Amino acid sequence: MMVILRKGFLIMILSFLVSCRPAIMEAVATSFAKEYCSCRFVEKQVDLYCKKYAAQMISVSRYKVEDVKVIVDALGMRSAAEFTGDKLGCVLTKNQVF
Repeated sequence: MMVILRKGFLIMILSFLVSCRPAIMEAVATSFAKEYCSCRFVEKQVDLYCKKYAAQMISVSRYKVEDVKVIVDALGMRSAAEFTGDKLGCVLTKNQVF
C-alpha cells in the first residue's frame, strides 16, 4: 500500500514540476538579465564583477552586452534587460523561446 502511495505522490510532484517548467526557465533568464544590467549600468561596476554577482543567484549558459542592453540565453529562453536612464534604471523586455 505504501509503495502505491509513494508512486502516486511522485507522479503528482513530477507532473507539477513539468507544468512549472516554462515559468522556471523564464525566471532564470530574466533574473540574470535584470541583476547584471542593474549592476553594470545603474551601479556602474565592471563586467567581471557583475557577471559573478548575477551568477551568484542564477548561472546562465551565455549572455552578451550590446550598448546598454543585456541579452541572456538560459534553459531555452532568451531574455533582455535594457538601461533606460537614472529614473527607471533597467527594465526587462519581452522574453523569447529559442
